Amino acid sequence: MLQDPSQRTRTPPQRAQSSAWRPSGLASLALCVGVVVGRVSEREVRASCVCRCDSPSPFGCFHEYYVMKGDGEDEGIGIEASEKMAGCGAKCAKAVLVAFNFFFWISGCVLLAIGIWIIVDPSKTRLFGLVSDASGASEVLPYMAYALCSLGGFVILVGFFGCCGALQENKCMLVTYFLCLFLILCAELTVGIFCYIYRDFLLKDLQHHLKGKLKRDYGKPEHKTFTDSMDYIQFKFACCGIEGDQDYNQSHFQIGSTQYGNRHYPYTCCRLSNANDPDAWEKPTPIDPGSCETKQSTQNTRQTRYTIGCFQELRNWFELESLVLIIIALGVGGMEVFGMIFSICLCRNIGEEA
Repeated sequence: MLQDPSQRTRTPPQRAQSSAWRPSGLASLALCVGVVVGRVSEREVRASCVCRCDSPSPFGCFHEYYVMKGDGEDEGIGIEASEKMAGCGAKCAKAVLVAFNFFFWISGCVLLAIGIWIIVDPSKTRLFGLVSDASGASEVLPYMAYALCSLGGFVILVGFFGCCGALQENKCMLVTYFLCLFLILCAELTVGIFCYIYRDFLLKDLQHHLKGKLKRDYGKPEHKTFTDSMDYIQFKFACCGIEGDQDYNQSHFQIGSTQYGNRHYPYTCCRLSNANDPDAWEKPTPIDPGSCETKQSTQNTRQTRYTIGCFQELRNWFELESLVLIIIALGVGGMEVFGMIFSICLCRNIGEEA
């Protein structure tokens, strides 16, 4: 005897596993994207869920359901996101977003600290200033430092704003948070590209520019900043000149300077008796001034004066500092992308509840 289709019991077929369906991380991410761009599937006639939300995903609570035809036959299996913001997946997404914003806030503090460090640390100011001044871009360093401070402060503010939006489940605040992250990411990409191009611009012909400036301007009162920077790197890196101590031959320091007397080389090119003093470059005390000032390079001279140039050490330092900044920028940018994804998913859950 045939049973009336309307009287059939609409029970989904038994699954091999009785435990709740547990989406993998990649499946959850794919489902999250599906939730963001549109419905995972059309809302047709559904049977009751065969799983409980006992395995929450940071992206939402996903349930498996069976789509039924009009005659009660199974059409297939689908997956949908929970509509209730109070679901365990949404709570997990909220917790993850709050935790993310804590680390995002920390990254803003790091950017702010780096900017302040560049401004107040005289050693970095001298080294960066020497590189930028030789290329005719001496004003770039302060602007970069102020930009880092501004960006760090803005990141801190946005991180706090994102935490408030997640805790209060405020859709407007989350959308604003997403837009702020997007703007910060665009700004960081712009600054990153500029810094990469600017770094190549600085390093190109830098050795030639520094050597020419050393011969022309070292020791002149009106170029005291450049003179102090050269003294500092010669002391810091135990070197002399740009390519070597011969760079001072026929320089203004040797033939045109009156304040240094008949000296052939700066005392910062000499091996110092007060080398353990971090400020020795300001008041250097050579071990053997007479031997250090000898123009001819002898075995005794090499024991009292540095002969290798400073350019390679300066270049290595500059590339290392640039690499650190690039790594920090990439890390912050990656965090921003994840923050944008989590904010969209959480905002979507709020929309489903409405």
